[in-house]
Amino acid sequence: MNVDDFIAKILAYEKLPTIYKLGKFMNSYRKGKNGNYLECDCSGLIKGTLWGYPYHGKYGNIYPDVNANTIMSNYCYNQSSNFNNITRGEFVWMNGHIGVYIGNGKVCECSPKWENGIQITNLKARKWAKHGYSNWLDYSSNTNTNTNTNTNTNTNTNKTWDIDAIARDVINGKYGNGHETRKKMIGCDDAIYQQIRKRVNELSK
Repeated sequence: MNVDDFIAKILAYEKLPTIYKLGKFMNSYRKGKNGNYLECDCSGLIKGTLWGYPYHGKYGNIYPDVNANTIMSNYCYNQSSNFNNITRGEFVWMNGHIGVYIGNGKVCECSPKWENGIQITNLKARKWAKHGYSNWLDYSSNTNTNTNTNTNTNTNTNKTWDIDAIARDVINGKYGNGHETRKKMIGCDDAIYQQIRKRVNELSK
């Protein structure tokens, strides 16, 4: 998904009545005094948006159902603990929790703290451990790369790809079935994917 579209969606959801609920991804509602509240947790904000929730969503569509720690460890690249170079659209992480940096020192996250739901918080209000680019987002159209301070325009083109390791993961079923699904889950362009396919074929002989 285009990073600008992704951020526009989560900012729209932030304006809806929401409440934190572990394991939810904007796929259900809870009745409250002032109406229905959309239920979500931190990783659910990211996954639910990518799956198409809360409108016409499809569970597990292309992107895997994994938690905050796995999203950062397995599906983010160019990770850094230096927040001076953070770019709009990167994921921010601490153990057990994840959010999205939306620029100008702000994060969109779903948390039981403060407003108890999807909310905009200050980057410096939490002790985030690191940040990274998501394999699931296309940053090439990022209309505003900043940022906390310095800009960083990293995209798929300058990521270092471990072709052999990814090929072995493909063989082990980590990235599902079908070329388009695999390419989206890996987060690579056609040229890189062809290298991965070639290595998969070599390892499968």
